[in-house]
Amino acid sequence: MIDDIRVPKNIFQKALSAISALVSGETVGEMQMRKRVEVCAQCEYVREANGEMRCGICGCKISGDRGILNLAKFVETDSYGCKHPNGSQWKANGC
Repeated sequence: MIDDIRVPKNIFQKALSAISALVSGETVGEMQMRKRVEVCAQCEYVREANGEMRCGICGCKISGDRGILNLAKFVETDSYGCKHPNGSQWKANGC
């Protein structure tokens, strides 16, 4: 039996955001999604590992493909989208 399993405090919020986006989220067009990926690629908070980009703030995957768990493909809401400390960089860059 494992007594000391620690789950990051925000993992449930991340899961809720992902589920919400998958169930009810609208998607953006291909060009808008690719522009968002370009914006994210320049962001100081994005982390890249094993050929994948992930937001260092929310932990979501950012990709130029239409994969299921791809933050860049969903229309921004209060629950999901760019959570940069200075405001949405997607909106600031017109995407």
